[in-house]
Amino acid sequence: MKRAEQLEEIAAYWLMRREDADWTDADEAAFQEWLQQAIVHKAVYWRLEYGWRQADRLSALGLAEEGQSLARHRRSYWAPAALAASIVLLAIIGFGGMILHSGPNAEVKIAAKAPEKAEKAASKAPGAIAWYSTPIGKRKTAILSDGSRIELNTDTVMRTSISDAGREAWLDKGEAFFKISHIPGLRFIVHAGKQTVTVLGTQFVVRRKENDDLAVSVVEGRVQIGNARSDPLSTSSIITAGDIAISSGSSTLFVHGAGERIHDALGWREGKLNFDRSTLAEAVAEFNRYNERQIVIDDPQIAILKIGGSFQASNIGAFLRLLHDAYGLKVSEMGDQVKISRP
Repeated sequence: MKRAEQLEEIAAYWLMRREDADWTDADEAAFQEWLQQAIVHKAVYWRLEYGWRQADRLSALGLAEEGQSLARHRRSYWAPAALAASIVLLAIIGFGGMILHSGPNAEVKIAAKAPEKAEKAASKAPGAIAWYSTPIGKRKTAILSDGSRIELNTDTVMRTSISDAGREAWLDKGEAFFKISHIPGLRFIVHAGKQTVTVLGTQFVVRRKENDDLAVSVVEGRVQIGNARSDPLSTSSIITAGDIAISSGSSTLFVHGAGERIHDALGWREGKLNFDRSTLAEAVAEFNRYNERQIVIDDPQIAILKIGGSFQASNIGAFLRLLHDAYGLKVSEMGDQVKISRP
């Protein structure tokens, strides 16, 4: 999907949400924050709003065919001419990166960072959407109104909605550890791309990768994994403590009895990265998740070297010293990158 289309979807999302009866002050604060982030946000939103109002006006005036046609399609988000205009506008002005914002029935895009005030206010309003995010190298703990605790890992974006009617979270990007409070008759559902994780009383980790692959690791209790776009009764599976489910597209691999592996992978909660016979390529990929300074390997033979150890996620220096001292590899600084090569 093109960026212009992404922005159209964001504007359409806000336009429709503002029509809902459950719109709150916190929602309005988040909307205004997004609107003020860039001139192009205002331009696209106002254009869509104008088309929306025109559809209502034409219908009210009795211009049956035209008015009904516009009214019928006003929630289709954009017309070809409007999209073409927005593409030209975006080419002139430009706008920042977007992140995935998935809902129960569809995925739309939202701005990457929600305002802190809106986040705090929304978390107190039953059923309101609360946004949480972490920059690269940082972690955050969110305490929800139902007592559940969610720890966000590096470069993560998440939304939650908690009410007596239901409890949901949307992991738009990154990784999070969930410790969900048990409430009889009220399940907790995590949406992550095409998958849903239904909590049956547990502690677990969900990691959503850039290619939209998903890994769910259960620390305690059990969870139900299902495809959000299919019949959950026919596609879901239950995994318990010590199990890992890895989903890629329509395929899911289950790994049982992986408790030690899960324990090592949770080192990030203490700021650590644990490796046990991991390839150098795997270790470098993990370090790059937590640091602005990126490590580059220029030799496939080096990439498959096996390494082990425990490191502070932010301490690239100690990791690079190990590579130099134990393997004799050459480490070269190249601006904001570090190159690893043979001596």
